[in-house]
Amino acid sequence: MRFCGQCGGRLADASEGERRQLTVLFSDLISSTEMSTRLDPEDLRDVLGAYHRLAASGVERYDGYIAQYLGDGVLAYFGYPRAHEDDAERAVMAGLEILGGLESLNRELETRYQERIALRVGLHTGQGVVAAGEGGDEVRMVGETPNVAARVQHEAPSNGLAISEATDRLLPSRIQRHSLGTFTLKGLRQPVRLFQVTGIGRATRPDLDGGSALVDRRVEVAMLSATWNAFATGAARPILLRGEPGIGKSRLLAVIRGWAEDSDVAWLECQCAAVNSTSAFHPLIQLVPHLNERAVVAVEFLAGVQGLQVGSVAPAKRRQQAIQQLTGDLIESARGHRTALVIEDLHWSDASTTELLHGLLRQSVPGLLCVLTCRSGYEPPFLELLEVLDVERLAEKDTRELLSLITGPLDETLNARLLLGSEGVPLFAVELARTWQDAKLAGVADATVPMTLHDALMARLDRIPSARTTAQLASVLGREFPLSLLVAVHTTGRDSVAADVKTLVGSGVLVPAPDNGDEGYRFSHVLLRDVAYQSLLRKTRQTYHARAARVMLEQFPGSAELAPEVVALHFAQANEPSPAIAQWQRAARRALLRSANREAVSHLSSALTLLESTPEDDDRNRLEMQLQVGIGGALVGLEGYGSPNAGGHYERARQLGEGSAPTPELGPVWFGLLAFYGARGGLRTMLGLAEEMHEIAVDGASLELLLEANFALGMAHFYRGQLREAERALAEGMSLYRPDEHRHLAATYVFDPGVGCRRSLALTLWLRGDVELAGQRAREAVELAKIVAHPYSLASALVFQAILCQLAGRPDECLTVATAALDLSVENGFGFWQAWAAILRGWAHGGGQALSEMETTLAGYRASGARLMLPYFLGLVAERKLDAQLAPEAAALLSEALDLARRDGERWYVPELHRLTFAASGSRLEMARARRAAKAMGALTLQRRYANV
Repeated sequence: MRFCGQCGGRLADASEGERRQLTVLFSDLISSTEMSTRLDPEDLRDVLGAYHRLAASGVERYDGYIAQYLGDGVLAYFGYPRAHEDDAERAVMAGLEILGGLESLNRELETRYQERIALRVGLHTGQGVVAAGEGGDEVRMVGETPNVAARVQHEAPSNGLAISEATDRLLPSRIQRHSLGTFTLKGLRQPVRLFQVTGIGRATRPDLDGGSALVDRRVEVAMLSATWNAFATGAARPILLRGEPGIGKSRLLAVIRGWAEDSDVAWLECQCAAVNSTSAFHPLIQLVPHLNERAVVAVEFLAGVQGLQVGSVAPAKRRQQAIQQLTGDLIESARGHRTALVIEDLHWSDASTTELLHGLLRQSVPGLLCVLTCRSGYEPPFLELLEVLDVERLAEKDTRELLSLITGPLDETLNARLLLGSEGVPLFAVELARTWQDAKLAGVADATVPMTLHDALMARLDRIPSARTTAQLASVLGREFPLSLLVAVHTTGRDSVAADVKTLVGSGVLVPAPDNGDEGYRFSHVLLRDVAYQSLLRKTRQTYHARAARVMLEQFPGSAELAPEVVALHFAQANEPSPAIAQWQRAARRALLRSANREAVSHLSSALTLLESTPEDDDRNRLEMQLQVGIGGALVGLEGYGSPNAGGHYERARQLGEGSAPTPELGPVWFGLLAFYGARGGLRTMLGLAEEMHEIAVDGASLELLLEANFALGMAHFYRGQLREAERALAEGMSLYRPDEHRHLAATYVFDPGVGCRRSLALTLWLRGDVELAGQRAREAVELAKIVAHPYSLASALVFQAILCQLAGRPDECLTVATAALDLSVENGFGFWQAWAAILRGWAHGGGQALSEMETTLAGYRASGARLMLPYFLGLVAERKLDAQLAPEAAALLSEALDLARRDGERWYVPELHRLTFAASGSRLEMARARRAAKAMGALTLQRRYANV
């Protein structure tokens, strides 16, 4: 460790360095070259020495740091090696003192050398990297800030002090200045507004800002009180406290909590976190200590703490049951004992928690009050259900009151500085006051308060240099962390880390987090964590992140298994894309097993973004293809096979595979594309891809690919009305399938092929005349889908079983099965199967209301771009219109259906469309067409049906 020769502060090691916010002072002599032609070199040296001593005196008086003497120039830093709360103001005072000492110095120079000197001083505030040199105590700041300070100096008037707008924003109003105008400085793209400082005076505007311990807040408390009183009568709406960071949302929550304690109201509180914003149901685990046993089981399942399957219940179904269990228990508990549910930092909520909360808020529960907080600018999707309280900044008088509660009476100068630094934000005022107290306790002379929050928090870290490294390392782990993880990532041993943590807790940087489970801690405010994190060099951050990732994998495998997305984030920040991408993929697989498709898309998209930064080669293309297929599959689960978004990802995967030899690895790409084109009416393309897929499977001797290819071929042939070919392909696929060996294919191909072959074969066999075997295959498909526990496959199997019931003319049975399919699809967000099931249920239910619902669903299905089965669905709607004596409308729909069937080649239902057209028009020609179409397809069941018509 090295120390400053001027002030004794710790210097950044040469091998380390730090990111710091500094105010840089640059002072330069005017016309020094001309003076050098008039003076003897020794005399010139003495003149420059006197000038340097004057500059050093002013800089050191205000605790600045002389970085370099540059001949006739002086470079000084304010904010290093120790930050102050008012470094910008200190720099101004130093510059004014240097200029103020000129007259006395010039009298001396005139007497000795018959010379007078003139200066220009410039200031600029900004970020940079500060590091000590290898061979001595010289410290350099790397970045644009020193260069800008030099340019600002050049625009100052003779014997004047110029400052940039960045510095001006940090100064109190007592610093007198006026605008010099806007300048285009050399090397900068954007013009910069400059000011000239002319002196120190009295404040001409209120130096106000904010407070966080509760003072005043009459408007806010009155609104909360009205909500609380309404809650007592069972008429309260959920409320959202919204405001910028540090504005006092948590402090207002404390008021409500006090009311809850006085009223014997149960208090359930959890908090969202940025690092877990893609971890499904993460905040809910914080509720575990307060829930009953059933709800705890539900929460632990949703958060991924328990296994992903309970008994024979599929994960997606279990997920929905767990959501319902937790929601139901919260409601039941609230009815028996009034309850306040508090969720903080909603802007970081994961999609699944938002979904659960949305469902809960839609229900009116008199005994439950939901209180939420979020940052300004965030609008939750259920905003219309909330009462919104926007928390504003404090007025000056309230800030003064808050400061006096923390510090006691203060002199007006110090109070004005605290008010300016607070900016009306309560946290700012609290942190500024605490920094001043820390300085006072440490016996630091001229202890003033931070002029900005960043400076205030950095100053607090500088007050505890022995523990600062630990705070910085902890910031890499996130807002909250277990002590055991911090110890493992640190290199100094448990006793040393524990001592640092104790120091950090004592200084208010950290607070215990008892809900963590392990001995846990968290930063007392997220902004404290951010400042500590941002002070690290990028290289140091990367080192710490890499260490954290590997420690989690090697020493905390359980945590890593439950939260691979956190490990992925560490690897990503460490600039290690390969392991990061692998962890994002693991996180996506876990999300998909819980039917958390949105989180899966988020994880895989993060991996894809990271992959773009790696060199382009065959390995990268292969990995990108996997990611594109994964995103496509997750989007299919959300939006259906016809989703343009899903199709785009599959198409990109296909492009990545072009030019390479066909391999089984491309199977998911072909399958995704053929399903996409088929869903949008491109059955010819679908068949061509299926045939290509089958040929490659045979050539490559890939059993898994052959299985999927037969399923794809069977589907394509069926929809095109090629029943013999469909039966052959589907039967072969069925014979190849083994549940234990092939159930994993559902994760890659979105669909279980064993279920797919059976459900499609059921319809094929029924049309072909084997009605009994068709029913058996349909039942097998449903049972197999339950065995492999794949909700998407089960929804499809139920839909196809409902179609079989519809074809056979069994509306009651169709209604039961279609309703089950619809419920499952709604629970899991399977929009594609939801539309199919809703239309089938409408047909089975019958009546005017059901017909209207069928038409609405069909319109939505069309709008999505899907065309598969449109002729069939139009036929079902037309049939019910015939029942309603609306023959002309039915005839128009049937004409459209037949036209679609001809254009798209979807011929499997064409015979029935002709039969229905006969029913609508009475044309015997249509009945003849129905018979011919059935015979051409080999549809024996339909031929028998038409024999006596």
